[in-house]
Amino acid sequence: MPPDSPFAAHRGQILPLQRFQAQVSALAGRLPDAPYAVNFCEDRYHFCVAFAACLARGIVTLAPPDRSPRNLALLAQGYPGALRLIDGTTPCALGTDGYRIDLETLPPPAHPVPLPIPPERLALIAFTSGSTGEPQAHAKTWGSLCESARLIEQALGPVRGKRIVATVPPQHMYGLELSILLPLCRGGVLDAAKTFFPGDIAQALAAAPGPKILVTTPIHLRALMGEAGDWPALDRIVSATAPLDAGLAGECERRFRAPLIEIYGCTEAGSIASRRTVEGGEWAWFEGVAWAGDGGAGHLRAAHLAAPVPLNDLIEPRGERHFLLRGRAADLLNIAGKRNSIGALNRALLDIEGVADGAFFLPDEVDGKTARLVAFAVAPGLSAETLLRRLREQLDPAFVPRTVHLLDALPRNETGKLPRHKLAELLRERSGG
Repeated sequence: MPPDSPFAAHRGQILPLQRFQAQVSALAGRLPDAPYAVNFCEDRYHFCVAFAACLARGIVTLAPPDRSPRNLALLAQGYPGALRLIDGTTPCALGTDGYRIDLETLPPPAHPVPLPIPPERLALIAFTSGSTGEPQAHAKTWGSLCESARLIEQALGPVRGKRIVATVPPQHMYGLELSILLPLCRGGVLDAAKTFFPGDIAQALAAAPGPKILVTTPIHLRALMGEAGDWPALDRIVSATAPLDAGLAGECERRFRAPLIEIYGCTEAGSIASRRTVEGGEWAWFEGVAWAGDGGAGHLRAAHLAAPVPLNDLIEPRGERHFLLRGRAADLLNIAGKRNSIGALNRALLDIEGVADGAFFLPDEVDGKTARLVAFAVAPGLSAETLLRRLREQLDPAFVPRTVHLLDALPRNETGKLPRHKLAELLRERSGG
């Protein structure tokens, strides 16, 4: 790209590529020596500069699934001495101090354009969310990350020059690929606005002229569609982290006047498939991605993946390039000889009018005692007894929860997922230990 190409929108300014490159070079020259770094920067542009500076220096970025004390303790044990990168007023979540990113005080670099990064350089170690157990580490080279960005662009259409407004944090694999790698590798324009609540998202979209892409999740889309008023027309809407209901997808397309593309992926392999939700339930594998399996379980192969990647989801092939997603293997339930899935039970709960959020949970067995399903729900104005009655009308008795716990909010992380350990802690609190 030409040096004066727009690279990022940051605090009301459009920053050209050459300024970004200069700041990366300057920061790379000042970072302390370390094999690893944890990038806690909350400003998306600061995160991107710090990520690129670490890449230029050969410092591997660690991407924990969240900032829970439990997962941060595991990270500190496994990677002692990791550099802690913070910005603004961000507290350092891993130890007592951190290296604060302050771009305003960086000196002009002697060589403002970073050297090309070797594709084989280790760039990132990403960790699974822990929604089905302990977080697992997965290493990514710079070449594999760039190839993921290319495949995503094939699914979305050209992104060069388009503003990318994201509600997902850059520390998450989906947020990193869509809001950081598309600008770094494919010419998209990074929007640094912090967007989480509907008002924040509306403000960021209104402030972005020209074509723009909203990168978000089903949880955010449900909240946005609950707001009255008009939304600006978009170039694309992108959703991931959980399957999206076709009805909600259709409403989003009508109100944003743009196609909605779902991305399917995992931390282990990155983004690997997509679908236009309103056109049906089938997914299409990205170019060069091949799946092989038996009975739903299987593994992926692709040129940019170092080895075959097992999938935790159940796949039903529909020809060579298409498939249906039947849920996570870990979510399958077999109770009293009857089968169901946590995903299907969650949909039944969310379909009840007045339920804003909800989730089923099957605890681990204790002392050989058979565990019983429970449900958590955010349902203002409804009682637990009412919810149980309506679930009995929809579900086989084997899958009706023993108890429904009413909450003000579920302990979702920044991407809307519910780590299993969080639900286990919540159940212990609600059950008196």
